[in-house]
Amino acid sequence: MILGLEIKKSEPSFSKIDLSLTGAQPTYTLNIKFEVDSIIDTLPAYVAFGVKNSIGVTLMEAFPSFKQFINFNHKGKIYECNITLNNLIPDTYTLYAWLGASELIMYDWIDDQLGFETFDSPTPERTFPFSVHAGSMVASSNLLSGE
Repeated sequence: MILGLEIKKSEPSFSKIDLSLTGAQPTYTLNIKFEVDSIIDTLPAYVAFGVKNSIGVTLMEAFPSFKQFINFNHKGKIYECNITLNNLIPDTYTLYAWLGASELIMYDWIDDQLGFETFDSPTPERTFPFSVHAGSMVASSNLLSGE
Protein backbone atom coordinates (compact mmCIF):
# COMPACT_ATOMS: atom_id res chain seq x y z
CA MET A 1 0.00 0.00 0.00
CA ILE A 2 1.40 3.41 -0.94
CA LEU A 3 -0.17 6.73 -0.04
CA GLY A 4 1.10 10.21 -0.85
CA LEU A 5 0.44 13.83 -0.07
CA GLU A 6 1.73 16.94 -1.85
CA ILE A 7 1.70 20.33 -0.16
CA LYS A 8 2.64 23.88 -1.20
CA LYS A 9 3.76 26.42 1.46
CA SER A 10 6.18 29.35 1.58
CA GLU A 11 7.85 28.79 4.96
CA PRO A 12 10.00 25.74 5.86
CA SER A 13 7.66 22.85 5.31
CA PHE A 14 7.00 19.37 4.06
CA SER A 15 6.33 19.55 0.33
CA LYS A 16 5.63 15.84 -0.17
CA ILE A 17 5.20 12.74 2.00
CA ASP A 18 4.82 9.16 0.74
CA LEU A 19 4.11 6.12 2.92
CA SER A 20 4.39 2.42 2.28
CA LEU A 21 3.76 -0.40 4.73
CA THR A 22 5.89 -3.52 4.33
CA GLY A 23 6.41 -6.70 6.30
CA ALA A 24 3.90 -8.89 8.07
CA GLN A 25 2.67 -9.53 11.58
CA PRO A 26 4.05 -9.33 14.14
CA THR A 27 6.45 -6.73 12.68
CA TYR A 28 5.52 -4.19 10.04
CA THR A 29 7.79 -1.45 8.73
CA LEU A 30 6.33 1.92 7.85
CA ASN A 31 8.55 3.45 5.16
CA ILE A 32 8.36 7.23 4.92
CA LYS A 33 9.80 9.27 2.07
CA PHE A 34 9.46 13.00 2.58
CA GLU A 35 10.55 16.18 0.89
CA VAL A 36 11.16 19.44 2.75
CA ASP A 37 11.61 22.88 1.25
CA SER A 38 12.03 26.50 2.26
CA ILE A 39 12.32 29.73 0.32
CA ILE A 40 13.76 31.52 3.37
CA ASP A 41 16.99 30.93 5.30
CA THR A 42 16.28 29.45 8.69
CA LEU A 43 17.67 27.24 11.43
CA PRO A 44 18.36 23.57 10.64
CA ALA A 45 15.53 21.20 11.48
CA TYR A 46 14.60 17.64 12.36
CA VAL A 47 11.37 15.65 12.05
CA ALA A 48 9.06 13.51 14.13
CA PHE A 49 6.27 11.19 13.05
CA GLY A 50 3.42 10.03 15.26
CA VAL A 51 1.06 7.10 14.81
CA LYS A 52 -2.57 7.31 15.97
CA ASN A 53 -5.23 4.61 16.07
CA SER A 54 -8.76 4.87 14.62
CA ILE A 55 -10.13 6.68 17.68
CA GLY A 56 -7.36 9.30 17.60
CA VAL A 57 -5.15 8.02 20.41
CA THR A 58 -1.46 8.63 19.76
CA LEU A 59 0.34 5.30 20.15
CA MET A 60 3.91 6.36 19.51
CA GLU A 61 6.16 9.10 18.24
CA ALA A 62 9.29 8.38 16.21
CA PHE A 63 12.30 10.66 15.78
CA PRO A 64 14.56 9.34 12.99
CA SER A 65 17.28 11.57 14.49
CA PHE A 66 17.38 13.97 17.43
CA LYS A 67 20.04 15.93 15.58
CA GLN A 68 18.97 18.78 13.28
CA PHE A 69 19.90 17.09 10.00
CA ILE A 70 17.86 19.22 7.58
CA ASN A 71 19.63 22.32 6.27
CA PHE A 72 17.52 24.57 4.08
CA ASN A 73 19.14 26.01 0.94
CA HIS A 74 16.17 27.10 -1.20
CA LYS A 75 15.99 23.66 -2.86
CA GLY A 76 13.80 20.74 -1.91
CA LYS A 77 15.54 17.84 -0.22
CA ILE A 78 14.27 14.27 -0.10
CA TYR A 79 14.80 12.02 2.92
CA GLU A 80 13.75 8.48 3.78
CA CYS A 81 13.22 6.85 7.14
CA ASN A 82 11.28 3.93 8.57
CA ILE A 83 9.41 3.06 11.74
CA THR A 84 9.20 -0.48 13.10
CA LEU A 85 5.64 -1.29 14.16
CA ASN A 86 5.35 -4.35 16.40
CA ASN A 87 2.16 -6.23 17.27
CA LEU A 88 -0.40 -3.72 15.97
CA ILE A 89 -3.98 -4.93 16.09
CA PRO A 90 -6.06 -4.80 12.88
CA ASP A 91 -7.17 -1.17 12.57
CA THR A 92 -6.90 2.02 10.54
CA TYR A 93 -4.03 4.26 11.63
CA THR A 94 -3.16 7.86 10.82
CA LEU A 95 0.18 9.60 10.84
CA TYR A 96 1.20 13.07 11.86
CA ALA A 97 4.39 14.71 10.63
CA TRP A 98 6.22 17.43 12.56
CA LEU A 99 9.10 19.60 11.30
CA GLY A 100 11.00 21.99 13.54
CA ALA A 101 14.28 23.37 14.81
CA SER A 102 13.56 22.47 18.46
CA GLU A 103 10.63 21.48 20.63
CA LEU A 104 9.82 25.22 20.85
CA ILE A 105 10.33 26.14 17.17
CA MET A 106 7.90 24.36 14.87
CA TYR A 107 7.98 24.97 11.12
CA ASP A 108 5.28 22.58 9.93
CA TRP A 109 2.70 20.14 11.27
CA ILE A 110 0.56 17.81 9.17
CA ASP A 111 -2.05 15.85 11.10
CA ASP A 112 -4.37 13.03 10.08
CA GLN A 113 -3.91 13.42 6.31
CA LEU A 114 -1.94 10.21 5.79
CA GLY A 115 -2.66 6.74 6.99
CA PHE A 116 -2.39 3.00 6.66
CA GLU A 117 -4.37 -0.06 7.64
CA THR A 118 -3.50 -3.44 9.13
CA PHE A 119 -5.72 -6.46 8.60
CA ASP A 120 -3.93 -9.43 10.17
CA SER A 121 -3.79 -10.34 13.83
CA PRO A 122 -0.44 -10.25 15.61
CA THR A 123 -1.66 -13.32 17.55
CA PRO A 124 -3.00 -15.87 15.03
CA GLU A 125 -4.24 -18.21 17.80
CA ARG A 126 -6.62 -15.53 19.12
CA THR A 127 -10.24 -16.44 18.28
CA PHE A 128 -12.08 -13.28 19.37
CA PRO A 129 -11.93 -9.77 17.87
CA PHE A 130 -9.72 -6.96 19.10
CA SER A 131 -11.07 -3.71 20.56
CA VAL A 132 -9.18 -0.42 20.20
CA HIS A 133 -10.51 0.46 23.65
CA ALA A 134 -8.22 -2.23 25.11
CA GLY A 135 -5.16 -0.87 23.31
CA SER A 136 -3.77 -0.98 19.80
CA MET A 137 -0.77 -3.21 20.38
CA VAL A 138 -0.53 -6.70 21.79
CA ALA A 139 2.14 -6.83 24.47
CA SER A 140 4.59 -9.70 24.30
CA SER A 141 4.13 -11.94 27.31
CA ASN A 142 4.99 -15.45 28.47
CA LEU A 143 3.46 -17.87 30.97
CA LEU A 144 6.30 -18.83 33.30
CA SER A 145 4.62 -21.31 35.64
CA GLY A 146 1.28 -22.67 36.71
CA GLU A 147 -0.71 -25.85 37.10
